[in-house]
Parts: sequence; C-alpha cells; structure tokens
Amino acid sequence: MLHDTSIGLRKPLDSRPDPEIHRVHAVRRLHNQSGEDELRPYRSRLKIILDILTAINEESGKISKILLYANLSYDRLMKYLKELLEKELIKEEMGEYKLTEKGYKFLEELRRAEKLAEAFGFRF
Repeated sequence: MLHDTSIGLRKPLDSRPDPEIHRVHAVRRLHNQSGEDELRPYRSRLKIILDILTAINEESGKISKILLYANLSYDRLMKYLKELLEKELIKEEMGEYKLTEKGYKFLEELRRAEKLAEAFGFRF
C-alpha cells in the first residue's frame, strides 16, 4: 500500500538500497602539502597490518606511536592489535608491543610482497 504523499506522508522505503547512494568509494579526499585536494585509494587490510608491524619494529611499541605511524583510530588499532596478538605476531610486555620472531618474519615477507606488487605496477 502506498502512502498519500500529497498530505506530507512519505512512501515506504524500498527494502533494496539505491546503488548510487550506497556505492562504496575506493578513494578518500586528502589535502596535499600545497593545500589542494588529492584523491588517494584506501589502504588494504594488509597495508594497514604492514604499517602497524613497521611502527612496532621501527618506532616504538607504545600505542600513541603506533596510532600516529599507522594513522588509525584507537578502536580500529585495538582490533588489529588483538588479531595480531591472537596470531602470535606480536606480544605485549609492560604496556608496549613487540614483534615476535614469527611477526618479524611476517613483516619481512609483507615488505617483499609489497615490492613485488609495486614492480608490476600494483598498489599494495
């Protein structure tokens, strides 16, 4: 049954979303150094994990350093850290995160995979 829109009532929403409205965009808008808008693709899940592991390895295992280096919100970072802990790629010691031997090997392999993808013109 359709509602009468002439008296201000709205039609019921179709159960299927409009593909134009709910389309997922593969880019995000950033400001570059010159102040102009620039479109960049979203990072893949593996790229985010690579950034987290790199931050722990090169910067520090403190949450604040990882947040800045990996450019993630606190909630998203905690989800990734939980997964990395479960997979024994990192460990927590005295409030800081450190790479395990398994995590270090995984980081090296991710770096190799990133270089390989870039050599063929793909973005990791």
